Amino acid sequence: MHKHDFSALGNKMNAAEILADLTPHEALVFKLVMRAADDKTNRGVVKALKNKTEQVKFSKGYKKLVEKNVLYRYKKENYIINPDFIIPLKGEYEKVKEFWDNNK
Repeated sequence: MHKHDFSALGNKMNAAEILADLTPHEALVFKLVMRAADDKTNRGVVKALKNKTEQVKFSKGYKKLVEKNVLYRYKKENYIINPDFIIPLKGEYEKVKEFWDNNK
């Protein structure tokens, strides 16, 4: 599994601006998903947080990132980052985009 060698920030969504404007709750979610995400699939597993306060923060941040079309949960504890936001490794975009489009 490859980690953290993503191709680039997406240009279709103005990813740099979105990242610059993340709230602390959104940043928490994005950081956890990004750390868990595979750079070929943009998918990662984030286990449930044990601390209730962190769970609330995660939930609030997650909802906002979904509204911004940055990521979504496709099954329990499994997340995918929009390939137009963070571009997966070269040659993987089409497969990741198809998964993104078909599993929302």
